[in-house]
Amino acid sequence: MTDTTREDALTAVLPSLSDAFGLGAVSDRRFLAHGLMNRNWRLATAAGVFALKEITDVPLPKVRRNLAVLLDLAREGIPVPAPLSAANGDLVAEVGGHGYCVLPWVDGEHLQGTDLPLDQVRDLGALLGRLHEGRWRRSAT
Repeated sequence: MTDTTREDALTAVLPSLSDAFGLGAVSDRRFLAHGLMNRNWRLATAAGVFALKEITDVPLPKVRRNLAVLLDLAREGIPVPAPLSAANGDLVAEVGGHGYCVLPWVDGEHLQGTDLPLDQVRDLGALLGRLHEGRWRRSAT
């Protein structure tokens, strides 16, 4: 699929997706060619800036499960982007034969672990400890 056909396909479904997720008018969109999985866009909308993902790499039931875990982590105070629910409560909207999810846009850059400053390594370790401790407590009860 070329960039042009990819954008044409998004243009056709974007109004439905915007309605489904309550995004409002889309003022800007940018295809993110460097993603490893899925097809991803950065959307600037009346409701804010979001990452829109067209799911291509796993079955939709698995995506729904993964997004539900991400939502639970966010509710527990783990710093992850909480996925938006569609108007019907689903974390995935199926439009035009494809599944889509929306998450808040997070500015930043991906650093390799060896490039992290020591204070960020410490913070990451503390966060991983919280995750493991929480998992242990749930499995022990």
